[in-house]
Amino acid sequence: MLSKVLENIVTNPDEPKYRKLRTTNEKIKSLLSALGAKQLLIGSGFVEEAEFLVFPDGGDLKLPQRSLDGLRANQKAKAAAEEQLKKEAVELQRVRAMAQRRAEEPVGKVAQAKASHILLNATAERSFEENEKRLAGWKAILEDAPYHNQEHDFGELAKAHSDCPSGARGGALGFFPKGKMVEEFDAVCFEQKTKAIYGPVRTPTGSHLIFLHARIEK
Repeated sequence: MLSKVLENIVTNPDEPKYRKLRTTNEKIKSLLSALGAKQLLIGSGFVEEAEFLVFPDGGDLKLPQRSLDGLRANQKAKAAAEEQLKKEAVELQRVRAMAQRRAEEPVGKVAQAKASHILLNATAERSFEENEKRLAGWKAILEDAPYHNQEHDFGELAKAHSDCPSGARGGALGFFPKGKMVEEFDAVCFEQKTKAIYGPVRTPTGSHLIFLHARIEK
């Protein structure tokens, strides 16, 4: 409704009924109860006169136009964010369903891999990109060390930094069947060479550094 009030002023600046808002009117009262609504109208050129908010004759129409443009931009951004959240929820549901189906497959009929990982979850303070930069830095340091030191050092990093409960075990996941993990994780564990570190690997749960120790083929 706030957008409509501003739009009426911009498109019909000479129409008296659009220039004067009675603050005791139930619809207007409801509009003004929204946080920041009254301040926005005043910032758009309206002035208080008794029980009215009035856009004066000769008022600068650039003010309500600027406010209207801002509201529309915010509404567009909000709609885009809501749409993105819906897409992410659908994708997460798909991944969970796939993982559940794969977890129900008999272990004896599928290949198994043994791996450890370091998981960094994306948060408001820590983006995927920032996490992956940290993981890439750790990977470079680990790969410079002799192999017999890599497993120990990887485990210590996992204990100190991993957001997964497995961090308490040095990131160790033990052996697990193909299909138990999400697709991106499985692609590393069942397609790459063993005794190597891979990543950063991004999945719906966060970004991973994966140490692939061994694999038992089907």
